[in-house]
Amino acid sequence: MRTGSRSSRCAPAPVATVARCVLALAAAIALGRIATAAAEHKLTLDGRHLRVAFQVTGFGLWPISGRFGEARGEVVLDPRDANGGHVDVTAAAASIDTGLPPRDDILRSDAFFAAARHPFLRFRSRRIELLDKGPGEITGDLTMLGVTRLVRLELLRHCATDEPTVTSGGGRSYVKASGVVRRSEWGMTALVPSISDEVQLTIEVELSLRSCRHTFVLAR
Repeated sequence: MRTGSRSSRCAPAPVATVARCVLALAAAIALGRIATAAAEHKLTLDGRHLRVAFQVTGFGLWPISGRFGEARGEVVLDPRDANGGHVDVTAAAASIDTGLPPRDDILRSDAFFAAARHPFLRFRSRRIELLDKGPGEITGDLTMLGVTRLVRLELLRHCATDEPTVTSGGGRSYVKASGVVRRSEWGMTALVPSISDEVQLTIEVELSLRSCRHTFVLAR
């Protein structure tokens, strides 16, 4: 009996048993992935809830503001770790809009954004640092004109329904990353210094109040 018992344990498992084990393992892996996804808060962004804008100074006298009308992106934040997410934003260079079409055509040319050869600008975060009080910081790679450089942007969040936003004017919550970059570092040197080398870059994400609290308040 002992010999028989030992043999039965060493014998190959029936096909049905192997199949059940494989299915159980696959289910466990799937559940693990679902649990991980549930722990993260993923937001897919389009132009209605994402604004990529800039401002320069013309001839040292007046500000020139513009935005990219076609932008998309993704924000993934983990409620278990407010600093553990990432941001990935892309804007179409040809969609630049300063409110003056002849000027926009010049900005699309090879002298500036070279939209035909470099159709997209992209920002991909490396690190997000949120603070309990005051602004945080987001560090990432900005790609423009085929050049990628590290930038640091100040990160502000407003999880309140009475805060106005530049995307809709009011009634929503938002997160805004902004900072100054030098366009010459990406090879855009046209009309410097008549048009300032320093550019104020702003990326603003509009959120529902629930999403804003879930990702930026509960995580703290």
